[in-house]
Amino acid sequence: MAKNSVITKTGDGVTTQWVVNFTGGFLEEAHVTCQVNGEVDGAGDPVYRDITFINPGLIEVGGAAAPVDAPLLFERTTPIATAVNSFGGGNAFSAAAVDTSFLQVLFGVQEAQDQLEGTKDLDAAILAVDIAETAAAASAASAEADALDAAAVLAAIDPTQFATKAANLGDLADAEAALTNLGIQPATQAVLTNDALVIIGDAGVDNATIQQGTYSYLAGSGSTGGPAGETFGVLIHRRRATGTGDIQIFVSQSTGDIYTRCRLGTGWKPWVGRRSTQAEAEAGTDEVTYMTPLRTKQAVTALDKTTRTGSFGLSPSSALDFASLPAAIQKIRVKFVQASADINSNLLVQLGTSGGMMTSGYASASFDSGGTSTSNNGFAIQMNATSLISGVLLLERLTPGSDTWISSHSLGKGTTAGNDAVAGGGRVFLGDELTSVRIALANGSAVFDGGSVALEYET
Repeated sequence: MAKNSVITKTGDGVTTQWVVNFTGGFLEEAHVTCQVNGEVDGAGDPVYRDITFINPGLIEVGGAAAPVDAPLLFERTTPIATAVNSFGGGNAFSAAAVDTSFLQVLFGVQEAQDQLEGTKDLDAAILAVDIAETAAAASAASAEADALDAAAVLAAIDPTQFATKAANLGDLADAEAALTNLGIQPATQAVLTNDALVIIGDAGVDNATIQQGTYSYLAGSGSTGGPAGETFGVLIHRRRATGTGDIQIFVSQSTGDIYTRCRLGTGWKPWVGRRSTQAEAEAGTDEVTYMTPLRTKQAVTALDKTTRTGSFGLSPSSALDFASLPAAIQKIRVKFVQASADINSNLLVQLGTSGGMMTSGYASASFDSGGTSTSNNGFAIQMNATSLISGVLLLERLTPGSDTWISSHSLGKGTTAGNDAVAGGGRVFLGDELTSVRIALANGSAVFDGGSVALEYET
């Protein structure tokens, strides 16, 4: 039966203006609401869209257009606690006022009737919700829909009665009798118990003839074919009328994990959906589990091979060593902030092995607007007594396992005469595994009188 105060439309992903004509209209625009696709807030209460009346029969719905096939529920709710008009105390007795008062009563009756419609056989309706697995697997689809509608109405208008009736409908005989009254028969491959519809034995979830529906899955009661390691959950099965393409969704009631799979031809694909372990997330080779935010963070952290040292002051030393570096480093970034020397001297970055610091064999050059400096004793960075060097020198192994290292630098140089840029590069062959990095000055008489340095390296 059509309802007078509720109008349902179906979204198409585009339309935002809808023709809505309630029986008899409405008293005020504020009495009309629109809920799209069952939207609710965090407490589970309905969320209503903002609406604008283009005219009394055309409504503009705010927000994004309703998705394809999503329901839009337009509902009229007329306040009846207070009369819309009062005819006492000398108030005017007009035809318009009488019509408005009549509509208030009429609309209130219509809305109450709409809410109560379909609440016959409520016991059977509640039972159908409580054992929705049976109703969904039954052949009488219309009876299932009627039962679910009736239960939903009762839950909405009288939650206390709903809870009471649901609690009193656990008896097996009542369950079977109510189902029979609705014309619903349990699926032949399932057993109805006091608390669940259980798939059993050879008719488990791998059975190609399983009927479409929602089932409780209890391995201890004979359910078979579920995801490995899962013993208790809910199975949703979608079956095609012809051909192949069955789909199953399994929700674990112990972990909350959600699994999916499909059947193509005569065989099921593997279950996909268990949450990955930390080891699986870090290995990155699994294709059947899913990543949570925690697992993603753990994987990213594991894949980040960068180690960062603290920042170290250079003054008043002539050299600073980063020793005992781990093997298999592939890249190093040496970061300077306002490094300076007391007298004219280029800055040197030298590399060491277990045999000691390499102080020769480099081919490096560094230049600024004043000229170019070269060095065989380390990777040179051109500077003088007035320089304040800030920037990064990059060291990279030529290839994995190679003992040849190359460098490049691009830094800023602040001086008393103004600012300048310093750039350059070089190479060195160590002949052994790198174990240390030294920050030094080319002039043996010079010392650092300011600045700091930090190191980052990747393995």
